[in-house]
Amino acid sequence: MCCRSTLKTTNKPVMDQFFAGLRSPILVFSIALLLVAPGFAQTQGEQSESAAKFPSTPGARPFSLVDHTGQPTTDKNFRGEYMLVLFGYTHCPDFCPTGLAMMIEAIRQLGNDGAQVRPIFISVDGRRDTVDVLARFVGAFHPRLVGLTGTPEQIHQAATSYGVIYMIAEVRGEYSVFHTGYTYLVGPDGNILKTFPNGINAEDMTEAIRGYLGPEEETDKTT
Repeated sequence: MCCRSTLKTTNKPVMDQFFAGLRSPILVFSIALLLVAPGFAQTQGEQSESAAKFPSTPGARPFSLVDHTGQPTTDKNFRGEYMLVLFGYTHCPDFCPTGLAMMIEAIRQLGNDGAQVRPIFISVDGRRDTVDVLARFVGAFHPRLVGLTGTPEQIHQAATSYGVIYMIAEVRGEYSVFHTGYTYLVGPDGNILKTFPNGINAEDMTEAIRGYLGPEEETDKTT
């Protein structure tokens, strides 16, 4: 699964630019083949190694980034709470806004239990997704949504930790971003509990998350 956009280099948020119909099937197919090739990733036009599949070994998935308020943030900041983690970028025309909407709706459907789950958006496009850009972006979705960005090296480390494959390339003034599109449910100990595919609906996501949280918390009916 992947998400892609090609646009002239700009800092304008993608929600103001919807490029439906611009995809070339041949190009998308070619990129998809590259994305599933082991160890393939490209950041800012330079090749680098990356995990090619979802990590199968247990253990916390470390990252060291900067949040949308400018504060240094690591995976350890979220110990003790569940996380829904989505990698993407703010200029994304399709999957990222849809994936975030599903995450937020699932948390809403969890009711009171939704407070146990922290939605996290990690940008793979640190060049354009500055702290200020991320702050505006996450603020449009949910007050508890945390946006994370960083240097190319920091983003690469976080993506590799989760087995996310991505590519950023600028050719002849056009800026293209590709990335695998999964949402990760992470437990209080930092381990990945479940991976949700692109296109999952909020109801199925809610049901799966509730299986880890336990029965829905009931309100006190004596008051």
